[in-house]
Amino acid sequence: MDLSAEGSRSRAAGDFERAIELYAQAEAGATSMPERLHLAMRRAYCLTDIGDVKASVAIAEMVVAEARAHEIVPELCDALGLLVDDHMLNERRAEAMDLLAEARYLLDQLPDEPANYQPVHNLAVTYERSDFPNIALHLFERALPLADNDEDRAFVLSGMAAAYHLAMMNTPDEVARERHIENGIRVTTSVIESTEAKEESADAAAFAHRAWFLNARGRHTEALSDAVAARKLAAAHRLDMETVVSLLGEAVARWHLDQDPLCIDLIEQAWATAEGPWVRRFPAAAWPVLIEALWHHGRFEDARAAMARQNEQLQEDLRRERAARLAYVELGIEHRHTEYISETDPLTGLYNRRYLTHLLPEALEKSRPICVAVFDIDGFKQVNDEHSYEQGDSVLQQVAHLIRDSCRGGDCVVRLGGDEFVMVLGQILPDEARMVLERVRESVAAARWDGMDADFSLTTSVGVAVGTSVAQAHRIVAEASAAVREAKRSGRNQIFFG
Repeated sequence: MDLSAEGSRSRAAGDFERAIELYAQAEAGATSMPERLHLAMRRAYCLTDIGDVKASVAIAEMVVAEARAHEIVPELCDALGLLVDDHMLNERRAEAMDLLAEARYLLDQLPDEPANYQPVHNLAVTYERSDFPNIALHLFERALPLADNDEDRAFVLSGMAAAYHLAMMNTPDEVARERHIENGIRVTTSVIESTEAKEESADAAAFAHRAWFLNARGRHTEALSDAVAARKLAAAHRLDMETVVSLLGEAVARWHLDQDPLCIDLIEQAWATAEGPWVRRFPAAAWPVLIEALWHHGRFEDARAAMARQNEQLQEDLRRERAARLAYVELGIEHRHTEYISETDPLTGLYNRRYLTHLLPEALEKSRPICVAVFDIDGFKQVNDEHSYEQGDSVLQQVAHLIRDSCRGGDCVVRLGGDEFVMVLGQILPDEARMVLERVRESVAAARWDGMDADFSLTTSVGVAVGTSVAQAHRIVAEASAAVREAKRSGRNQIFFG
């Protein structure tokens, strides 16, 4: 039995527990690392489907570490996208944008081949959920010709429908809005009218979004029919976003057809159902109908409360936030490009990951035994969140100097990315390495940070892997990264040898 294919069939049927079991069995029998990481990500998505986000994120973090160490780009992109979704859910936007920038740059390096359909499609979904519908549409269009079966093509088109819906909501340009509506009707109709094999969840999404496009064109009777059909399918398959969008589409259609007061209950039900940032985006578009209906039925205080939600300044703030986030992504992409074409990290002046890929085989050949230490700054997220990104950059620069000044002559320090640094110590035994690394750990803990309050402090967790042969070059950083995770789980501010 093809365990992977059977797992995919189980997931398509909604039997996620069975799919997880089958993917795990297939993963255990995988004959290559790319295959193993690919199956791990399929398992991670199933865990997300059943609500076990913690386990899903843990798998994605493992895949990121191994895929980075071995330069397995498709699975790295896939795992980064899942982590972006988790960061967005937890309001960790800065971290999400950094990972999104990395994933987008890496994705641009992949050839347009059917084997790369999954990471392209999944990142398109991530961009749509992150409120970048135009980039999402570009990626969906790239994914469509890569899909080699009817079900995948239906999923791409239903994803495009959500992106067109979001673009229609957000654009102030009436010409662009009309274009988004026209394209939205086209792609949703192609899904609904297709006689090819597809999952009903694709139909649910298509009906739900088409109801909104039809409402925008004043075709409210057709919109009501689509919304009711979408609600039935969404309820049968427990699809939260499609449930919310269909409730709202039905409410708007009912109000415009005969001013049905049921629209108030439908909108309130949609708002109560909407969970997660990418679902809560949609109820705002129905607020004008809610306000009008409440006012019409004499519920003036409720109408005023609804008007407060629709406050014009809030909408302007949201538009500015989206623009700032887009600029941050574009800056991140350029930053990643600079890192890729050079061997020096532009922020700290240290060597970068690209340099590390040819340093390690050389060190293991000439300077063994070596110790590779990964430093992760404990609690660094608070610097960005509570101060500023500029202050965060300043702290990273100071950390880089501390590590570089604490190591021995001939050792090498690399910025791995974010708040992670690597030190490569050659011709050294573990006990000697511990002394050097302890000196770095103590220096960071005792440091006073420019631009920060006197009582501000940071610590670092350190994971170490020992290498004695060139054959270990491709996995030693992953082993050190696994060790640093153990250091953090064990309480942080300590050194852990893997």
